[in-house]
Amino acid sequence: FLIMAVVCTFSFNSNVILPVFAKDVLLGDESTYSLLMSVLGLGSLLGALFMASVGKDIPSKYFLVLAGLSMGILQMLTLIPLNSTTYIVIILIVFGFLSLCFLNRANARIQLNTDDNYRGRVMSIYVLINTGSTPLGNAFTGLTMDTIGEKYGFFCNGLITFVLILLFFFLYKQHYKKARVVPNKHEYYPVPPEGN
Repeated sequence: FLIMAVVCTFSFNSNVILPVFAKDVLLGDESTYSLLMSVLGLGSLLGALFMASVGKDIPSKYFLVLAGLSMGILQMLTLIPLNSTTYIVIILIVFGFLSLCFLNRANARIQLNTDDNYRGRVMSIYVLINTGSTPLGNAFTGLTMDTIGEKYGFFCNGLITFVLILLFFFLYKQHYKKARVVPNKHEYYPVPPEGN
């Protein structure tokens, strides 16, 4: 949920960034904006096909972390001063692909690890984070672009996404080292002191 909150707040702001990015950074027009939105959708379609073919057999248990970090890196790469539409198109295709994979995997993981009695409540939190955090990110993105420049919209969001996911993952690993997981249960017990 924490990683989802970060990604949904700071990575899913393309509807705010792309119109300004197409006009003021790429010096394009309506057709440029339409192209960018189309390739973003193409990447999502490819991601949906990939997830449908792979299902829950994704080997890495850190898939959500890796996907979130990769999205942050892709957003930061938009600051490279190539000013090439082709370059941004490639980034957006991969970004759309990873976005769909991330949401699909997060949804599946949450539902598969939730008891039926709590599924409705847990999924309501999922929807709240998925859709409710985006307006906050949009406001932050608009303020960033208005304050320091249009080309920094993607970069700042990507940087924050990357740093926060790394931070949460580090804190999780530190917690995991101090606790042992009982097999087949969702409970954590403190590791007993040495010698006992």
